[in-house]
Amino acid sequence: MGKNSMPMSEPSVKDLNILAFLFAERVVIDQITGRYTLVGVFDVMELENAQKIESPWFVYMSARGEIMFSPTRTADIELSISRDGEEERNVFSAKGTASAPEGELANVQVHFAIPIPSIGMSQGQYTVSILVNANLIATRRLIVNGDRK
Repeated sequence: MGKNSMPMSEPSVKDLNILAFLFAERVVIDQITGRYTLVGVFDVMELENAQKIESPWFVYMSARGEIMFSPTRTADIELSISRDGEEERNVFSAKGTASAPEGELANVQVHFAIPIPSIGMSQGQYTVSILVNANLIATRRLIVNGDRK
């Protein structure tokens, strides 16, 4: 195998089905059913008015597919938020590991709710990216209007 070749057991992302990729003020997980409830879903963050988003806010993703998990039933998850523009810069990143539930891996649905602390965002456009096992699987634009007072 060449140095750039991947073993056949490594997961890929070509068949991943993204079911949801949302921003929310709050995420509530029912302890009995495991269902997720998103409160205050948004795609534009208003910083000036009384309705501004308080920290932490959340990035929520739901996806289905076996390709997220390695043979050890884990996946490395990375989230990054970068400010767009002439001087693109990373303003936040987080890394973690997800584990697959017991059973078949062929059609597993997973959920991620990642809290985002106060990161000093100002007016502009940001790109939110999610990588699984170092593969970019989804990006989403976040618009921030106004400046913090």
